[in-house]
Amino acid sequence: MIAAVQRRRAQLLFVGALFVAALSRGATGAGQRAPGRSSATPSTTTPPALVSAPPSAKGAGAPAASPSGDRANRLHPFSASAVSKSPPPRLAQVARCGGAPTPLPAPHARPICEGNPSSERLRILHVGDMHGHWQPYLHGHSPFAYLRAFADDQRRESAGRLLFLDAGDDLEKGALAEYRSSGEASVAMLDQLGLDARTLGNHDFGYGVASVLAQSASSVHDVLGSNLVYAPTDGSPGEFRAKRTVVYAIGCVRVGVFGLTINPYDETDERVDEPYLGVFAQRHDPASADRYVGVATELVSELRERDGADFVIGLDHLGAALDKQLIDGVPGLDLVISAHDHVAIQGYMAGRHGIAVDSGSFLGAEKNARVGVVDVEIDLRTKDWRLVSADQRAVGSLGRVDAAVDAEARRLTECFAPDAEEPVADLAAPLSSPDLGAWLPVFDAALKKRFPSADALLYEAWAWGGVFKGSLPAGHVTPQSVLDAMFVEHERSGGAGFTAFVEVPVTGGTLAEMCKAKLAEPDGWKKVRRLCPPFDAIALDRTYRLVVERRPLHAPTSVLDAVPEGFPREEAALGPPAEAYEIFLDYARDRGRQCLAIDADVKTRCFGADGDSLHD
Repeated sequence: MIAAVQRRRAQLLFVGALFVAALSRGATGAGQRAPGRSSATPSTTTPPALVSAPPSAKGAGAPAASPSGDRANRLHPFSASAVSKSPPPRLAQVARCGGAPTPLPAPHARPICEGNPSSERLRILHVGDMHGHWQPYLHGHSPFAYLRAFADDQRRESAGRLLFLDAGDDLEKGALAEYRSSGEASVAMLDQLGLDARTLGNHDFGYGVASVLAQSASSVHDVLGSNLVYAPTDGSPGEFRAKRTVVYAIGCVRVGVFGLTINPYDETDERVDEPYLGVFAQRHDPASADRYVGVATELVSELRERDGADFVIGLDHLGAALDKQLIDGVPGLDLVISAHDHVAIQGYMAGRHGIAVDSGSFLGAEKNARVGVVDVEIDLRTKDWRLVSADQRAVGSLGRVDAAVDAEARRLTECFAPDAEEPVADLAAPLSSPDLGAWLPVFDAALKKRFPSADALLYEAWAWGGVFKGSLPAGHVTPQSVLDAMFVEHERSGGAGFTAFVEVPVTGGTLAEMCKAKLAEPDGWKKVRRLCPPFDAIALDRTYRLVVERRPLHAPTSVLDAVPEGFPREEAALGPPAEAYEIFLDYARDRGRQCLAIDADVKTRCFGADGDSLHD
């Protein structure tokens, strides 16, 4: 695990180097040439008429449109239609919510090809790593309401010459309503966003097979799974309706899009070369789970040679390092919209054949929510293209808000998390993630309340990568603020969070060895919390109860330099995992009911069972 952490730091350093290199370019202006391509000569043409794109063959088993049609949608070749006869239930929990749901977006109007223009201008809006951040936290509004209004306005201003694309990781780490609805609320909100296409990211598998199938069955945008192979087992529900590729006819240009998904993560937050959820195999180049050049080359060839694409976009959830390999190694790949690193690329990253852009992550709330805007001009005679501009805009400063989308965000929040912003208790002082001296005693007390029979505790205490991922200010604490600080990442997908806790039996001999082992704290920045009984009081022939975080349980070398013989496995757990978020929130509620601050024996106002303030 230490090596894994060091690899992650190296990856961040690599991304940082790319970020600095991109900064030297800045947002490109008119006249910038695409790498390895000649600059197009712009022309002015009368905007052609708009036509609504007909509902495409979204479902498995429907025929693909011919290359001369508005779309050449290619369904995944291994669709479950061959083994399943009934469609999957979609968003059953959302369907039970009260109130009138906001109607879904109408089909996007696209310009038809008229006259004989020499070039076409295309605008591309892109997002990624939104991580369930659709709740009304941006100036009291949902960021999705800003994005939908912006996308609609841009479609009108560009006469339909626009694509709105999402590079994945739209679930987990965000709205409390998403967590409580097992992802359904976020999937419903994605349908409101006005997207053309999205790719599945690794966190989009967090809530299980049925959730992934429901995401793939959107009726209002295309979902791409270009390197995913669905191999359902007996009893797996429904159909995987993600597409291998899609082609959009916009005026006189054909834009081909594919989407690549990185391989999954295990209980130690490390990538593994295995199927997501046991049924979604992930294709990569032979003998390397970190290489996708061959897969992307095959997809680009299909789009250009079979489907007649003039411009090809990779909508990838791979990260900047792997996407740099693609734009360097795949001829005919013009633009990669990258996600996964949570690091925005200012301007663009240049490669031998194309460029890559990344708008960063919505994590970090208001300051980090951004949408990327890319303008390109494509020469219809030579098929060369030039980059006109590439920049980003803060979502909270986009201006207009779509009131209907905002209302839907509030309806779903009220349905699943009406208490999201209701105070449950007070903090006497801030709990800052780097200030472990403040966090640890409070969380230790929360663990002891949840596991009253615990004899020892063992967990990661380092800021951001461990149990504590954010900060809580002094004053009121709400369920949503606790989730923001201790969000859940289901790993392996479909299971508990890797920072969840379990109680396991250990022998006195094993406990004694664990308690005297040197802690694995490289460079002093990765801290480990270990609380043990007095060493001379440990009876070697007795059985004790250890409360341990799941990641070090599965990778004990991440916290101990020497792993004792007989170190427990999760299969021996005395009960189901308890998420760190739930443990802390339950403790906060209990303190609030006692009219005590969470972090000190200081009298505060009293809070009821539902978070309501009873009296001062």
